[in-house]
Amino acid sequence: MELERLTYRLLKAFTPPEVRLTRDLKWRSPPPNPPKPPPKVVRDLTESEQEYLKYFTEFCADKDDPMDYGIDINLPPSSKEEEKAPSSDESSNDDDETEGDETKNEEFEENQGR
Repeated sequence: MELERLTYRLLKAFTPPEVRLTRDLKWRSPPPNPPKPPPKVVRDLTESEQEYLKYFTEFCADKDDPMDYGIDINLPPSSKEEEKAPSSDESSNDDDETEGDETKNEEFEENQGR
């Protein structure tokens, strides 16, 4: 019993101390004021959202909140609606690009023949 106590105390005396990586912070002054979050940008309802609210719900634009009907006006519109709008513009741009690509291919072939 006495030998166990002595070995325990010797081991305890020769083991290195615990390494602390950080020190405990002492707040000596009040913490700084956190920055205020930017105000939320409220967007208008898209046509499809307005149609949904008009035909399938009892939504009143003056009294009701679209959030109650599952439409978040703080988020940008869904990607489906974004894809529909620029599709007509993209088709005209694609035609221009293909014409330019054809002329580039012709120039390339002419340079290869030389």
